[in-house]
Amino acid sequence: MLASDRIEDNILAVLAGLHDSVQGIRAILVRIAKLKEPLREDALHHLLVTCGIRGLARVFKEEIKTVPLTFDLGKDELFASYGKEQRRKGNEEGIKKVVGLQLEKRFGRLPAPIAKRLAKLSDAQAQELALAIIDAKSLKELFGNSRR
Repeated sequence: MLASDRIEDNILAVLAGLHDSVQGIRAILVRIAKLKEPLREDALHHLLVTCGIRGLARVFKEEIKTVPLTFDLGKDELFASYGKEQRRKGNEEGIKKVVGLQLEKRFGRLPAPIAKRLAKLSDAQAQELALAIIDAKSLKELFGNSRR
């Protein structure tokens, strides 16, 4: 599909799975750059959607910088919402990582069941736990009740 002359087939190749996603997306972007408007803008949007489905939006964002064309990622509603979601997830993971480091510093290596429970905490629960660590005397005190 990537070898096809049709840009639609090229974009579907991303969905089907590329052997080398960076090179594949770069090749598709080069082909899109040769299109005339409004086809170029539509193709870029479709490629972005497809990359998002395959978890390759970050690759798209990096590779679009290497191709001589203009595409305002901030204007694209899908990419803007993807960026917000990725930041939210990143923040949640960051909070959990810091809480895990605090727990290990305070109480030593975390038992696997506690590490699993930590990974499943919501953002609010992780923040609550971060504060509770200050006064806690043991892991059992923090994780012994059913709330965490």
